[in-house]
Formats: sequence, structure tokens, C-alpha cells
Amino acid sequence: MNELHVDLSFPYCPRRCDYCDSLVATGRVADFERYADALVRELRAAAPEARGRIVMSVRFSGGSPVLMPPKALARVMDELRNAFEVAPDADAALQATCAGLSFDALGHYRKAGITFLELGQETFDGVQHDALGLCYPMNSYIDARQLLTFCSWDGLGMSLLYGLPGQNRVNLSTSIVNAVGFGAREIALAPLRLRPGSALHERYAEHPERFDALPRKAWPTDDERLALRAAGEEQLVAGGFTRVTQHLFSADGTLRASQRARCDDVDRLGVGAGAWSKLDGVVSRSTGDLTRYLAHAEDVRAITAAADVLTPVEASCRYVAGRLFAAEGFSHTEHERRFGASLPVPLRAELERLAEAGWATCEGDRWKLTCEGGHRYDDAVRRLAAAAQAEKEAAGHRGAGASPRVAASA
Repeated sequence: MNELHVDLSFPYCPRRCDYCDSLVATGRVADFERYADALVRELRAAAPEARGRIVMSVRFSGGSPVLMPPKALARVMDELRNAFEVAPDADAALQATCAGLSFDALGHYRKAGITFLELGQETFDGVQHDALGLCYPMNSYIDARQLLTFCSWDGLGMSLLYGLPGQNRVNLSTSIVNAVGFGAREIALAPLRLRPGSALHERYAEHPERFDALPRKAWPTDDERLALRAAGEEQLVAGGFTRVTQHLFSADGTLRASQRARCDDVDRLGVGAGAWSKLDGVVSRSTGDLTRYLAHAEDVRAITAAADVLTPVEASCRYVAGRLFAAEGFSHTEHERRFGASLPVPLRAELERLAEAGWATCEGDRWKLTCEGGHRYDDAVRRLAAAAQAEKEAAGHRGAGASPRVAASA
């Protein structure tokens, strides 16, 4: 039986953080309840597509899923178990902020089967916190730590960003020390990206020097950002953590199922507004229009905004991108075992160009990203995807499939 990862998208937030480019909406409790009901309806409708697969991992992503009333979240989890085959030991994770936790909520999460909290702290430095325009008080972690300790909740991860305005090795080190002291068993150390659609991009993408006029907010150069990544990794490894992906460090050296799903390009069912799926070689995305989604969540065709059938090279590209995200990389033998064919020529050629740039290395037949390649992971993936797209266009591929998502987007 094939493995399936389910991602439940909850786009509501108190407000959009300045560095965020995700689908975000504000609302009240009644809106959150209606949205949870829509998730239940979509789960029922999508179940036939996932027949023959076992759910090994579930993740509530956002937005801020902690805004969803805990009993409503439990309803969604109950429907997931009713409509799908869920492994008894499935990894069930929830994105959260320290400010959004409560004693009552943690009790409901545990009862619903949530096993891991992914806390988005990003920084423990007040100036950097303000520069990011985060939507929660930085010091909320103090009460959250006491609460989680009282509830004996040890399934914890925490995300930190490097390359922030005013960041240096000292205050990055302090953030890492605080994350470890908080009890995080996983620490994500990812670069700040000025993504189109974010407030930071609009203000500073073309003029990062504008930060220089403010105390301690000078924007790090790219070389300084790379040095911060290397220093952070060195500190985490010295503290007993193992790098398991380009951005994730684990205290026990293992990948949870929801993290492994990305690295192995496991089939994925995205549920919710703006969610994306990959099933039977079809990649699709749901509408980001909340009104449309809430009205038609039970109709897969009505809520599908885009869908495309993957070519063999695109499927290989997704696998290569996922495996390069993993610290261990991939080998030609593993690719042949997965696809029954050698690595496509366009991807091999692009990997060789990445190696020439110092972003990748090949030892024997195993490809991995270097420290610089990990820092530039998004750029590396774009280059691989461009090579796959060029091959698709040259071949004049016109994919067709039986998926209702493809029919809906045609």
C-alpha cells in the first residue's frame, strides 16, 4: 500500500507578518468554525482519490492553525480517520505560535492525536522580531515554555531564521541557545527570503540599504548570511543535533514522517484553500478564494484552480529536488530504483552546472548539496525545474489524465 501525506491548510492569522507571502485571511471564531466544517466536507469528497493509500503523516499548516477552535480541529481529525486509512502511529503535526497555546487547547490536541508542535519563533531578539513585523509578542515563549512543561509535552520543534536585519553570530547563537533550552527536539534554521507578496519585499527588495538608517538593522550581505548559516550549523552539531535536511536539525538524528514525505516526494493530499496535492502523477492546487472554497468544498472540480500531469522528467525533477533537500542526497541507483530509468539528461546536466558553481557535489554516484547549495536551495530547485520545463516544451508534451482535478482546470 502506498504512503500518503495529508496537509490541512488553515489560512487565518491575526494579521500577516511582514516577511510572509502565504495566503492569509483574518476572521472571527465563527469563520474558523465554518472553515473547519469545509475541511470536513472536502476530506469526505477527496477520500476516493486516496483509495489504496495509508496516511502516515498529517500536518496542519497556516496561517495560524492554533486559531482553529480545538474541538473543531478534533472534528477534522475524526473525519480524517473515518474517511481514510490512517496508520496507528501516524505523525500528526501542528504549526503553532507560542502566543496561541493554552492549557485547554493542548488537552484537546493530545486527545485528537496531535503528536508534534512546530513552533514558529523565528528569533529571540527583540529588534529582529520587530524588523520582521511578527504578529505575536516575542516574549510569549516564556509562558508557553512553562505551560508545555506543566503538560509534559515533549514533541516540540522550533523554527529560526538567519540572515535577518541586524543579525550577527552572537545574537543568532543566543536564539539557538534559547531554542534548545526551550526543549525543542527539532530546530529549523532557514534563510530569510524577501518573497514577492510580502511587505518586506515591497519595502526593501530593491533598497535593502534603507535598513541601515535604523540602529542594529543593517541587512547582512550574502556572504554574511552564508557565514551565519555555517556558524549556526556548527553550534547545533556541537550541541548534539544532526542535520537531516538543508534547514532542519534533529536531536535524535531522525526525520519524522511529515518531514520525510517532502524529501521522498511522497503522494500528498492538500486540503483547504490554496492547498496543493500530488496524486497519481497529477499536481494540483485548490482555489485561494475563501468564499468559493467555503461554498464548494465538497466539490473537487469546483475548488480546483490548476492541475497538470507530470512528465517523466518533471517527476524525476521533483524527486531530485526532494532528495537534495535531505542531507543525505540521492544516488543514481536510488533514482533508477524509483523510476526504472536513468537520471534524465537535462537534470544531469543541470546538476553538473550546480557542481561547477560550488552548490553541489557528487561522490561516487551520490549527489548532495554543499553548504552554499543548501543556502541557495530555492535557486537550485528553480534551475532544475527550468531544465525540466524546457525539455517538456521541446517535446511538445500535452499531458492528459483521468483526475477530476485535471478536468476541472482544463
